[in-house]
Amino acid sequence: MKREFDKKGEIITGSVIKTTILLISFVIILGFTGYFLYSYLTDSVDDLTCEKSIQERSAFNLGPFEPGRNVIPLKCQTRQICFSENGGSCEGVFGKENKENLVLRKTIPRGEDAHDYILEFIAEELFDYHTTLGRGELNFMPRQTWDSNYCLIGSWIALDNLEVEDIGYGELYAYLENKKTSSGKSYLSYIYPGWENAEVARVLFERAQQEDNVYADKKLEDWKIDLDYVNGNMILAQMSAKGYWEQYATTGVVVGVVTAATIGTVFTGGLSLTAIPFAIGIASAGVGGAVVLGGVTYVVTTPDEIAVYKSPMVIQADLETLRNLKCTDFALAP
Repeated sequence: MKREFDKKGEIITGSVIKTTILLISFVIILGFTGYFLYSYLTDSVDDLTCEKSIQERSAFNLGPFEPGRNVIPLKCQTRQICFSENGGSCEGVFGKENKENLVLRKTIPRGEDAHDYILEFIAEELFDYHTTLGRGELNFMPRQTWDSNYCLIGSWIALDNLEVEDIGYGELYAYLENKKTSSGKSYLSYIYPGWENAEVARVLFERAQQEDNVYADKKLEDWKIDLDYVNGNMILAQMSAKGYWEQYATTGVVVGVVTAATIGTVFTGGLSLTAIPFAIGIASAGVGGAVVLGGVTYVVTTPDEIAVYKSPMVIQADLETLRNLKCTDFALAP
């Protein structure tokens, strides 16, 4: 009788194991199927869709085979945004609008109010895009075959027959310092973790002056976002392969580079500002033979130490600028 019970126990145990394996397999298959149905049956591509695809692509990576990166496409798309006082579409920048070339129209008044509106808008775009991309905590790029700098363009903004006072980069970072999240954290330290004081922008600018005589006779107030730039401006983040940052930072692409320790020395009497290692500099690019200072490039290593993430910044929308930033692709990540 005991022998018979042992056999029954073995049969039941084997059945439980098989059933468990089948259930796990079913859940995995269902997860992939659900993801693809959601991705391909959804007509609009928005920040939530992009964020979901990034999370899914990272989550389904199981060891060296990287099924997530190999199978799941990123569903991220650049938003084209036109500011005007009469519902314009910025056709001169974005081309003729149609269902394949959508433009988000923002009607705003002229004058000081327009300046403040666009400043607030850019702050929110930087915040939202940083959140969408996983705040540098998710590496959604391939580990084995990727060895370059990938650029993700969240928003492309332009003005249509609208005169607005330019936004100073120092002004932008001070605004981000003063604007708070729901938890009381500043936008500045949320988007650029460890950077608590907007005055660091002055340190960066002064470093840039020391490195290039082009800026010797310039003031911090001259470092501006040219809102009326013919091609508009972009909110752009970057992901670089491990080791690429050193090459990136020594080719003139970034100037005025300082580290967490340097910033800590300047503002905390020599104490370390943060336990999170980072480097920060100003994106520098040549456009039409002239050197242009873009927004701050802020670099942290992803938790898996495979890549470096560069938080969103504002940069002139220009093909030459993107090339100088060593961007290798702008549409779909490998």
